[in-house]
Amino acid sequence: MLVSLIDSLKCGICKSNRAVSLVLMLLSLIFSGASYSATLTPAQYTTLNGILNTHLNYFLSTAAVTSYGLPLSAYKVGDRARFGYSNPTEWGYLLQAYIAAAERGKISKSEAASRITTTLNTVKTLQDNNLQVYHGGLFYPYYKVTDSLGNDVFPFHDSSLSIPSMDNSMLYMSLVIVDGWALDNNFASLSSQARAIYSKMNFSPFIYTESSTGNKIEALVVNASTNARAGKCDVYANEGGLTTMIAYFSGSVDFATYNALTSAQLRGPATWNGITVQEADWFNPMFTWGVRSLAGVPVTGTPYSTASLVPSYRGHLTYEEKFGIAYPALSDAMSQGWVQNYFLPNISRQFSPVTNSVPHAFFIPLNVLADLEQATLNTTITKITELMSDTAGYYFGTGSAYPFGFVVATSPRKDDISYLGVVPIDGKNIFETLSEAFIALSTFNALQQQDNSKDFSYFMTKSPSMVDHMKTVQAYLYPTYQPTLTVTNSNTVGGTVTSDSGGINCGSTCSQNYAIGTLVTLTAAANSGYVAGWGGGCTSYTVSGDCLVTLIAAKNVTANFDHALTVINLNPANGTVTSDTGGIACGATCSANFATGTPVKLTAIPVTGYQFSGWGGSCSGYGNGCPLTMDTDKSATANFEVFKRRRPSWKRGLLSQ
Repeated sequence: MLVSLIDSLKCGICKSNRAVSLVLMLLSLIFSGASYSATLTPAQYTTLNGILNTHLNYFLSTAAVTSYGLPLSAYKVGDRARFGYSNPTEWGYLLQAYIAAAERGKISKSEAASRITTTLNTVKTLQDNNLQVYHGGLFYPYYKVTDSLGNDVFPFHDSSLSIPSMDNSMLYMSLVIVDGWALDNNFASLSSQARAIYSKMNFSPFIYTESSTGNKIEALVVNASTNARAGKCDVYANEGGLTTMIAYFSGSVDFATYNALTSAQLRGPATWNGITVQEADWFNPMFTWGVRSLAGVPVTGTPYSTASLVPSYRGHLTYEEKFGIAYPALSDAMSQGWVQNYFLPNISRQFSPVTNSVPHAFFIPLNVLADLEQATLNTTITKITELMSDTAGYYFGTGSAYPFGFVVATSPRKDDISYLGVVPIDGKNIFETLSEAFIALSTFNALQQQDNSKDFSYFMTKSPSMVDHMKTVQAYLYPTYQPTLTVTNSNTVGGTVTSDSGGINCGSTCSQNYAIGTLVTLTAAANSGYVAGWGGGCTSYTVSGDCLVTLIAAKNVTANFDHALTVINLNPANGTVTSDTGGIACGATCSANFATGTPVKLTAIPVTGYQFSGWGGSCSGYGNGCPLTMDTDKSATANFEVFKRRRPSWKRGLLSQ
């Protein structure tokens, strides 16, 4: 989805200021779809990691983000004031970009916390001002953040009175993710800040009963002046489905009302050219398939992903041949002819010529990396790299004046140097916050999933109430779906992993399907000479170190059976022992685990006035440097003593006469 380059069409995730027909999609509940398991090759991983780092530059720049911690809707090179307004969805995605930057090591976690605090302070100040919010906590669609010269100003809402349900919902979930990330990293005050904001966001003003049908409906917007509702979230597959979930997550409606809202949104599947999408939509944009993943809702492995998102994307790729274009990157109204022009497979079975492509469309399916067919993933990476090198100049990487990655839109044809952008008067060198976010956050999810590290769904589930609500929603939507728990044993010689509920004994049996909501306890039993540890995927841990996993969607857990190297420093005030790998600095950090066969060198470094007097244990007989190969658990003792000046040999001889 894109912010329009025409002011009258500007909008965030909520398309309520455009034709209502652009927001409609659908749902079916039980179909499971095909099962694939794509993985990134090392080269593909490196490419995506570079793209992520480049797009995170946008969110860390003063060109795109004001001193008050809110992003511009878009940054037009040479004209910062052109899109000097900001939308609540964009605020949330900025917060998530800071988390992504910290988790990937681009910035420190303390820097991320500081940046997040700046943004939250501004948002809380707005929320505490009744002139700047509606119903005590809901935000307007647009806030001015620059003056006419492009200088930062403290935000204030513009003339639009249409309070959007979708934009507020997306911000709500971003704040929940911030809360979970803060809890996971012991930033207690940051957690309280985020919670103080989202706890005041009540979505009940959007809920009404439609007089013509008697259906419970969630409105797209509420007029802040008249309280009149307009539009309706009536297709579950898109943002409408997520918005109704969030109304339930937030406590704004009970489950019975959520059930009624969902029932009013259900539609049937759509088929075209041999491709069936079970939860089809009216005009089938790609961006709406990504919003659940970016909101932290577990999607990978669910029928929503395998039977709808993935085949929908396959449908998009077939448009390359149908229209003879190079880049079938069709994500939103801008790339789909604005109004009443759709891309199959969709409910209305309409399609239109392609005049614009948007690079972020290729990144949306990366949110469900493991559900893609390998050939589909390879095609996607190929399209991304072709766009990066296109001679029309759509990608700005490290070393350029504005290294923010992809511009907002491109020609659908390769090397089309005549392409001037969606609105030629604005040109093509425009970087849009929502597009930057879809690329950066989707890529973050993909890389973290490949690494079996913490993605946005992990941080969402740090909130116990969210987990309980998600279990209820998933079981209601997909009553026959049984998510798969897969254990990766990094070293079967070193030990086994078993589950308390049976089915997993890995070693040999490393996956099992469970009912939605099942809490599984995994126990790693190390063999002699090994130590057990978890490499990722656990929801939490028991006191004894067992891995707890709540199955809401498919889950991967990694168990590592490594060798422990322990250093005993008998005189830590007198010297330090360091390792060339693994992080030992003893003093403080005196042990680390290493995979079988890892070479490690320990070095003893005395402080001034002391000397190293020798090793014990596995390093006995070595000098200051001790080379080890980790083929079992090992321990080394280091001793430092006061430096003793030795007399020259000729003086010792004289004294002995």
